[in-house]
Amino acid sequence: MIKAIKEINPQVQTVIVTTFSDVEYLFEAIKLNISNYLTKPLNLYALSETLLSVSKNVFLEKENKEIFNTLKQYKDLVDERSIVSKATKDGIITYINEPFEKISGYKKDELLGKSHNIISHPNIDKNIFKDMWKKLKLKMSKMEQM
Repeated sequence: MIKAIKEINPQVQTVIVTTFSDVEYLFEAIKLNISNYLTKPLNLYALSETLLSVSKNVFLEKENKEIFNTLKQYKDLVDERSIVSKATKDGIITYINEPFEKISGYKKDELLGKSHNIISHPNIDKNIFKDMWKKLKLKMSKMEQM
């Protein structure tokens, strides 16, 4: 029965209450990714703790989905309205969004994996970019220490 339910919804929380304490049943339950396995005679305290734990997990999963969806909406909005690029600590470009492509004239495949200084304008002093990069790295270092 649990197998059929898990095929429909693999995330569903399940608790087995059984008279069987055989290891085979326990292993099968583990394979089905059940939330808990209780044997009879039931300890009411253990049952209530299990149900409380499962309830918390369901609540947290729902909350996480809502937070994820909100963050995705913010990311989509930022990607749509802002010029965004991401780079490693060494200045290697790992991400650019569509507005960045439009403003820079470069396509993703031309920039990803390349050094960020590839997009600097030739009329701008390279020391300005070096100083800016140094400040960014310092801020990143401070944030990592938090």
